[in-house]
Amino acid sequence: LHVPGAFNPTCGCLTPQALTPVPADTATVKGALAAVLFNSVFALETISYGSENNGEVFVNLVPQPGSGRGARKSHGGMRGHTDGVCFPFAGTRDAVQVRMAPAPDWVCLVCLRNPHTVATRVVPVEPMLKAMPRDLRRALKEPQFVIGAQSTFIAGMKRILEASHIVDGGALLHGERGDWGFRFSHSTVDASQDATDEARAALDWVAGYCATNSEAIVLNPGDLLWVN
Repeated sequence: LHVPGAFNPTCGCLTPQALTPVPADTATVKGALAAVLFNSVFALETISYGSENNGEVFVNLVPQPGSGRGARKSHGGMRGHTDGVCFPFAGTRDAVQVRMAPAPDWVCLVCLRNPHTVATRVVPVEPMLKAMPRDLRRALKEPQFVIGAQSTFIAGMKRILEASHIVDGGALLHGERGDWGFRFSHSTVDASQDATDEARAALDWVAGYCATNSEAIVLNPGDLLWVN
């Protein structure tokens, strides 16, 4: 859901160099308020996770500082993921960590600057599943995948749960047509050691589909974008 021109993006602050803190500028405040207001109109709750960025509701999407692998990777195109990938599907519970909240239903992007008109790329799930061979789609619904926490959650999970969190034997697809829950990450999802050939093939199929079937959405300053 793309809402162009939702707020006045005139911002006098320097471009942030880290995920937090968000600069206390008139434009950032207007952008945050616009996102919260639209959430209320859409009957959505604005939430954050205590395990990610110390519970900050809004963070800066910027390249990581430094010269390590993570920093180099953050300057390139992302291969694709769903947010909070190791969290349980809505309406379900984690088999081990009962305190785990469900994964978010939506992620909201607030555009303050995009000087190079870089596109945000999304992959609609329904067309992907429709194109996918039926046996591979069935394999995604079976508990035969290992799902690790994404990097922004790792430290917070260790602090709160006093342990690392990994789903060993989880499904990537939940629900039925028209009401799918789907989770995926190129970097933190793999097939279990005893997974079927169909499960491994399904992962490869999804990765290949994402690489060639994403839709480009260019956000201009003042735009909001919700991704389900």
